[in-house]
Amino acid sequence: GDEIYNPTNTTINVKLEYINQFNITNYKYPTKITANITSNIADNATITINNITYPVKLNNNSTITIEEQLLPGKYNATLKYKDITKQTTFEIYKINTQITAQNQTITNINKLKINATLQDENKNTLNKTLKIQNNTIKPANNTITITFEGDEIYNPTNTTINIELKNYIDFAASYDNQIILNITSNINDTINITINNKSYLFKIENNETL
Repeated sequence: GDEIYNPTNTTINVKLEYINQFNITNYKYPTKITANITSNIADNATITINNITYPVKLNNNSTITIEEQLLPGKYNATLKYKDITKQTTFEIYKINTQITAQNQTITNINKLKINATLQDENKNTLNKTLKIQNNTIKPANNTITITFEGDEIYNPTNTTINIELKNYIDFAASYDNQIILNITSNINDTINITINNKSYLFKIENNETL
């Protein structure tokens, strides 16, 4: 007060609004975005992820789900309420994959058929392009690599199988004062070769020139 006026007073409440914590959990595709917020605010706010803004409702300490399915990758996120801004980063992981294929033993290269199945980590079969890195089959054992190169959702993977070409034989004939047979095989046995309706028995050991 003063010489004219009596003293007086009043009280007011001052609420300091704050956001202590803002984070988004890393997760594997496909899962919706979950933001964890520690604050004393119960009001409307926004979360911006890679330049796309989503309206959200804060309710003090909050766990907020954003109904948006983002592709795998690394993201920046900003929570804004009035002049309060919090930032965080998070990552959406790709889905792991695996290829299943069986070893084979064949006697005719023309009958070779490789059946390979690509599945995700939950055993769901995927219809994706697979590549065979070794497509040359020779007598005896062959290691074949089957590869999935991955895409925007699925991680790459590969597997190897063994193809055994067994009892394989091929030959070419030439003549230079005598018949010359060049035989390519993985057979150690007696074979029968017929020339002009006359049969000949030969003992061969793998590749031979007769």
